[in-house]
Amino acid sequence: MKYIDFNENEIQDFCKEAAKNVKDLRIKKGVKQIDLAVAININSTGSYSDYENNKQNKSLV
Repeated sequence: MKYIDFNENEIQDFCKEAAKNVKDLRIKKGVKQIDLAVAININSTGSYSDYENNKQNKSLV
C-alpha cells in the first residue's frame, strides 16, 4: 500500500466533505438520523449528529 502524505488542513477538509456527503445522501433518501445511527451501531442521535456535522474526533472505522 502506498503512503500518501496529507497535512492537517487537507484531512480536515476531507472529513468535512465526507460528512456533508453522508448528510446530503441521508436527507435525499429520506432516512432519519436515528435510523442510520442504529444501522451503523451508533446508539445516540447526538453522537451520530456530531459525526455528520464533523464535530466528532473518533473514527467511524
